[in-house]
Amino acid sequence: MPLHQGVRDAGSDTLALLVASHPDARYVLPAALLRFRYGVRVAVLLATRGGGGQNSRGPETGDALERIRTLEAEAGGRVFGADIWYLNRQDGGFRRTAAEAFAEWGREGTVADLVRLIRTIRPDVVLTTHHAEEDHGHDLALVEMLPEAVTKAADPGFVTGSVPPHRVQRLFLGGPSSPGPQALRFPLDEMEPERGATFRRLAFDVLARLHTSTGPIDPIDTVFAPELVFVPVPLSGEPVPTRLVEGLHSVFDAELWPFDQERRAALTATLGHGLAANLQDRARLVTLALAALRDLRALRAPAGSEAELRLHRREEALERVVLHGCSLQLEVEAAPGAVAVPGEELQLDARLHNGSDRTVVVARVEAVSTGEAELEPDNNGRSVAPAGTLHTTIAFRVPLPGRGDVDLAAAAFHGDRFVPPVRLRAVLLVDGVEVPLIVDAAVELRPAVQLSVVPRALLLSRSSRSVKFTVDVQRNCLVPVDGTLEARAPSGYLIDGNRQAVMLRDLRGDSFRFELHAPAARKSGVDLVRIVLGDNQIALPVHKVDVDIDAQLRVGIVRGNDDTLTLVVGIGGFGLHWSELTDADLAVRDLAEFDTIVVDFRGLRDRPAARRSFGRLLEFAAARGKRLVVFYHKDVEFNPLGEDFRGAPFVPFRVGKSRVTRPDAPVRVLRPDHVLLTRPNVVSASDWDAWEQERGLHFPSAYTEQYEELLEMNDPGLPPERSALLYARTGSGEYVYCALALYRQLKKLHPGAVRLLANLLTPQPR
Repeated sequence: MPLHQGVRDAGSDTLALLVASHPDARYVLPAALLRFRYGVRVAVLLATRGGGGQNSRGPETGDALERIRTLEAEAGGRVFGADIWYLNRQDGGFRRTAAEAFAEWGREGTVADLVRLIRTIRPDVVLTTHHAEEDHGHDLALVEMLPEAVTKAADPGFVTGSVPPHRVQRLFLGGPSSPGPQALRFPLDEMEPERGATFRRLAFDVLARLHTSTGPIDPIDTVFAPELVFVPVPLSGEPVPTRLVEGLHSVFDAELWPFDQERRAALTATLGHGLAANLQDRARLVTLALAALRDLRALRAPAGSEAELRLHRREEALERVVLHGCSLQLEVEAAPGAVAVPGEELQLDARLHNGSDRTVVVARVEAVSTGEAELEPDNNGRSVAPAGTLHTTIAFRVPLPGRGDVDLAAAAFHGDRFVPPVRLRAVLLVDGVEVPLIVDAAVELRPAVQLSVVPRALLLSRSSRSVKFTVDVQRNCLVPVDGTLEARAPSGYLIDGNRQAVMLRDLRGDSFRFELHAPAARKSGVDLVRIVLGDNQIALPVHKVDVDIDAQLRVGIVRGNDDTLTLVVGIGGFGLHWSELTDADLAVRDLAEFDTIVVDFRGLRDRPAARRSFGRLLEFAAARGKRLVVFYHKDVEFNPLGEDFRGAPFVPFRVGKSRVTRPDAPVRVLRPDHVLLTRPNVVSASDWDAWEQERGLHFPSAYTEQYEELLEMNDPGLPPERSALLYARTGSGEYVYCALALYRQLKKLHPGAVRLLANLLTPQPR
């Protein structure tokens, strides 16, 4: 398949740019169509890296989640041979309108960056599947900006640094519900013969297999329609296109081709038909590709010209034809557990397999990412015999970081492109022609010494005077680590064992425990403990919150993938005794030992056994002095299709899809004197200030009058929502359903969220 794709690509120098909002957006569908049917090169420009989405695999949010989703996007791009670019706009979660997106992104600056990247990528056609009927503000913002950005990209008067203007030939938006007669339609259930699947299935499998952080995806008919629809957007000086990519400019067009016509005719014949006609004869195919490479490289198009750009695209395709035609494969591996450390040399085990009838020579190895690479001398030389393998070593040297560079991987995840820390280019000689082969080593870039602290932040309540934390020291470098680990607190604090000796010679890591004692008289706010080892330093926030909670409370937690709740409840937070409730615990454990049981947000996802045992939790909630708290779930998790699941004491009780996305949406308290808002802490109006991303989501949509509505909120222009926090007396106990986005606020130990959580954990007296 890669060989066929290379031949197909050599016959075209068209580049399509697919623009999308998030890493798992619908761009994968046109990517499959453009690459596998038309042989068109594809670049993808993502407006955000998806940090505001749901993480179904772990506790990461924000920048940490963006890194996960970036790697997923890159993996998907490799399937299509697509280059991924990033606009690096903030993903603050679901936004209803373009205006809300622009409020976070900045419209003028985003348009300018779009123009800059269009000029840098230099596509022939720009497409997006987003349209004016989308329900996400990020999608709507792109639909609004793209025509403007494409127009400005061609305008010499619009300056974006030193990048020259570029004229896009065609622009397409996605098809709305009634796309009109000019829309282009593409059936997607046609079979792609080389891959043995439909275009729709190929795209769906990429999402299902590689974009896993957002959780299992919906069925294929829900994710992708059987037809792809594009609506052309008229561009100045261009007719409204009636075809997608056919008829676009080519380097062989008379007005672009700057060389003699005889060579043009020969190359057109070779790249258009000659290669495809010899797909079954690999030796002949490679010979033709090498000859065409020599001819293309002999041409000298003006530097920076469109002809040079298009010739380079043809060369790159021919290089892939040679590599795959010769069955050349380079494997690069580091030793188990090895990492790339600045200032040190990383030894990589390399094997070059040659499946052809030609002798191949390794001319040199270069570092594509920052650093230096060198092929170690080999007594057997650097030639690989026909059907042979060269086994050698590559020395990769990582440069020292710049002064103050704490996050070594930040540049890779925050730039226009993602470049792995160890990316190599092996330049091979095949019949005397240089052919580059690029390979990535699965190695992480890490500092020589790495500090981490557990928990990530400390909470001091009104009654707590001390709190414990642990610092982990990881030695990634080859040399021993010998120094003093210091925990430096602000004036008035004391730290037991604030200076501890670190000696890591044979060991790769160790843990060091500290206890922080707070001054008796202190104001609420945030202080920082500085943790220092030589030149390495991290900060540990200490949040002093006016919050009361009974230290004797016993809490059971049905955990989800996030760890925020357990960190706040346990050591470093409230300091309560808590236990995780497994599926077996829910089935047979005596739950009477707990005062409160919390089903953490989305804690029932992928846990049918927990749902089957949920009746025991409802029995617990009905006991005197007990409380069951359920945090928000998606509707498909709380009301799973085909299950007779009952997640609340009174039915009907169904979770819907409504949400309040504005984190500053006004909150009206319906029952100011209610126990959840007064005991043991009074939740005041200021406790709803400075929330992040959203108020709440997946609010219950149907429930009986036994549930008390405590809060009312709404996004501008929408009807009020009154089910963000519901309370019911059941038997002699209590049941609470909380659809507030509380965990996002607890991650930063927001004082109001901390006080509300303390109230939720505190049942009424027996």
